[in-house]
Amino acid sequence: MFQVMWRTYLLGVMFSVGANIVIFGPCVYLSVGLYLCSLAFFHLSEYLATALLNPSTLTISSFIINHSLEYNLALAASWVEHALLLYVAPGKCAIFIHQLFVMYQSPQYTLCI
Repeated sequence: MFQVMWRTYLLGVMFSVGANIVIFGPCVYLSVGLYLCSLAFFHLSEYLATALLNPSTLTISSFIINHSLEYNLALAASWVEHALLLYVAPGKCAIFIHQLFVMYQSPQYTLCI
């Protein structure tokens, strides 16, 4: 039980850090905050779905945090790709995400997507 609580706590902290970056962080790091939120939500929801739909198979590995080498390589590749994107073109990703998810208010228009 302690292992489940510890993993859930850390994923909750990761989600909170991501949400704080989205809300209070600079525009350049908006994509990092959204990434952390979505990653934490994915792992927590996977465990919750297993607990609700198939409780007989519920184990600590149901969080699927370290489920395969391929997943870990893809995760590391996404971090490297995003770090390079932030280094090479720091404003591009933030502008795109703002256009999709964040409310803009100006004297001419209000856009909420």
